[in-house]
Amino acid sequence: MNTASPAGALPAMRARGLSSPVRASVPYYNSEGELGDGNYPTNSNQPVAVAGGLTFAASGINAGQNHSCGLTTAPVVGAYCWGYGYDGQLGNGSTGSFATTPVRIKQ
Repeated sequence: MNTASPAGALPAMRARGLSSPVRASVPYYNSEGELGDGNYPTNSNQPVAVAGGLTFAASGINAGQNHSCGLTTAPVVGAYCWGYGYDGQLGNGSTGSFATTPVRIKQ
């Protein structure tokens, strides 16, 4: 995985309940696509890079119980979410589904 990023930015990695990446060997569940790596339903015992080649602000990642959202810095500035979206958590106007890779929030 290429970890090179502009200063103040980093590739998003799923970190349950944390706003920055964590390097710990704990289970990372992917029951609703919440890892964002497109490998649903494969769990991981390590942090994984979120799909799409997006770079997220270091302080711009938030993890919910089964979904995550982040503010990107490159290649396009925007807000993206992935994971459980049955109740509108992803912000893209849909309900009743989930996203295994980041989807842009509707503005």
